[in-house]
Amino acid sequence: MATSTRNKPAQETTTETTTLGFLASLQTLATPVTDAAQMGIQKDPLANAKLKFAQNIDENVKLIKSASEAGKFFKKLKDKYMISLRNGNTVMPLNGNTHFSVDSAEAAIKFLEAAKAASENSELDEVFNSTKRAKKQTKTETPAATTT
Repeated sequence: MATSTRNKPAQETTTETTTLGFLASLQTLATPVTDAAQMGIQKDPLANAKLKFAQNIDENVKLIKSASEAGKFFKKLKDKYMISLRNGNTVMPLNGNTHFSVDSAEAAIKFLEAAKAASENSELDEVFNSTKRAKKQTKTETPAATTT
C-alpha cells in the first residue's frame, strides 16, 4: 500500500509559497531587518577599517607561514620580504615611508603582528583616517535653465 505525501507540512508551505508568490509570503519566510545595528553591523568607518586590517594581517601571516610568494601586505624577494600596509587598496604611510623590508619570514610576521597591535591600540587611527576612501558624492539636482 503506497503512503501519501500530500498532507506533509513542508510541502504545504512550499505549495503555499508558490501559490502566493515570494513577495507575498516574505513575512512568513524571514524577519525584516530595519536597523543594521541589530545584526551587529557597525557603521563606524574607522572600526570597519581596523577590523578589515586585522583580518588582512591574519591572512598575510598565514600566507607567510605557508611560504607564499606574495600577499596583500607583502612580497617575498630573493632574500627579503617587502611589506606595505594597506587601508583597503591605499598604501598607508608610516613615519613618511610606505614600504619596509625585513630579512626573514619570522621578522615579517613580527612586523605584521606589531602593526595589528598598534591598530588595536588606536596608534594608527590617524593613518586610517588619512587613507580612507573619499565619500561618494551624491547627485545634486541642477536648477533648470530658465528662458526669458
